[in-house]
Amino acid sequence: MRNVIVVCGIVLSISCLACAGAEFVGIDALDEVYENYRREGSGLWPEPENGAAAKLSGGATVSACTEGAACGEGPEMAFDGTAKTKYCTLAPTMWIQHQSAKGTTKHVVAYALTTANDHPLRDPCNWTLRGSTDGKQWDVLDQRKDEEFSQRFQRRQFEVSKPGDYAWYKLDVTKNWGTHTTQLSELELLTAEELKAVAKNPAAVGAAGWEPLFAPDLSNAEFPAGVWTVSNGEITASQDKLIMTKKEYENFVLDLEFKNGPAANSGVFVYLTDPAGWVRNSVEIQITDDESEKWAKANPTWKCGAIFGRLAPCESAVKPAGEWNRYTIICKGPRIDVILNGEHVNSMDMLKWDSATHNPDGTKKPGWLSKPLNNHPTKGRIGFQGKHGGAPIWFRNLKIKPLD
Repeated sequence: MRNVIVVCGIVLSISCLACAGAEFVGIDALDEVYENYRREGSGLWPEPENGAAAKLSGGATVSACTEGAACGEGPEMAFDGTAKTKYCTLAPTMWIQHQSAKGTTKHVVAYALTTANDHPLRDPCNWTLRGSTDGKQWDVLDQRKDEEFSQRFQRRQFEVSKPGDYAWYKLDVTKNWGTHTTQLSELELLTAEELKAVAKNPAAVGAAGWEPLFAPDLSNAEFPAGVWTVSNGEITASQDKLIMTKKEYENFVLDLEFKNGPAANSGVFVYLTDPAGWVRNSVEIQITDDESEKWAKANPTWKCGAIFGRLAPCESAVKPAGEWNRYTIICKGPRIDVILNGEHVNSMDMLKWDSATHNPDGTKKPGWLSKPLNNHPTKGRIGFQGKHGGAPIWFRNLKIKPLD
C-alpha cells in the first residue's frame, strides 16, 4: 500500500503501513530537511547563508558573457560576498571572468560555487576554470562534468590541481541541467590563506543550525592513517575501515550524500558507543547497490535503507551504482527515521528490539547483532563504513543539525 504525507506543501511517499503508522519525530526540523528535495523554484525557499568571498575591491574587475537577465543580476553579483544575489544570463551556457587590479596576480588553490535561490535546472553542470597572465592565452586549471547541487544556496568547493600566479580567472560553464537560463550566486577564488580562513569558520553554519560533520581536512575525524582520503569535498576509503566522529551526538538530523561502486556494501552507524566493537555497539543504516547481482536477492534487512539486520526498508529507493544518493537520518532518543532520495523508507523504535536473537516481527537477527537495542544508549559517535568486499563508496556534503 502506498500512502503520502504532505509537509509544507511537499508530497512525500510512505510506501507501507508500517511507515505510515510511524510517528514522525522532530517534525519542525523535518520541514526544513524536506525542502532539500524540492526540484522547482518558488517563493518558499529558505533564507540563504552568507558566502565566504570578499566584495570586489582594490581595482579588481569582473566581466561576463552578458550583463545579466534582469536589473541587479549582473556578473558583479557573483563576487559580492552574499548568496542573496546572483548572476543570471538567458542562455544554457555562460562565462564569467575576474581580473585582479592592474599589476597584481592571485595564486588560487581552490574555488567554490554557490547555487542561487531558485530553479535547480539553471545550476552549472559542466565547466572549466582557466587562468591567464595576459587575458589572451589561457591555462586549464580544473574541469568538471555532471556536478550536481542538491539544494539552494549550496556552496561546493573544488581544488585547483596546478595553481599558478594569474591576473585573470575565467569560469566557462558549457552546460547547465537543461534549461535556457544559467545562474550562479557566488564564485569564490581562494588563495591558501583564504582557504584556511574558510576552514576555520565554514559558511555552512547558518541560521538553520546546520554544521559540517567533518572538517575539510578530516581533523575532527578518527580513522586508521592513510585509509580515508578527501578530494574536492568527497571522502572515500581504500580499505574496509571505519571513519567516525570524535564527538558524540544525541537528538540530531544527519544529512549526507553517498555514491555506490558496483556491488557496494557500506553503512552509516549512529549511536556508536565502542569503536573497537563498532558493528554490535551501534545502529547501522545500510548502504548497498541493490541492483547488483550480489545483493539483488539478499535478505530484505540487508537492503539499502534498512536498519541492518533488524528492519527492512518499506521500498527500494537507491539509485544505480555511480549516481549520487541522499540520506536524511533523524535520531531522537530511541526513534530513528530514514529518508532516502525523498522517500521515507524506515522508522524504528529501539525500545521494541529487546531480544538477543529475534526482531519484533519474529525474524532472526544475525548472530553478531545479539545485543538488544532497548537498553542501548541514544548518544554516541557517528561512523561510516569503508571499502567492503573491494567495492568503493564515496560520501560528500555531510552535515548535522541538533534537535531540541
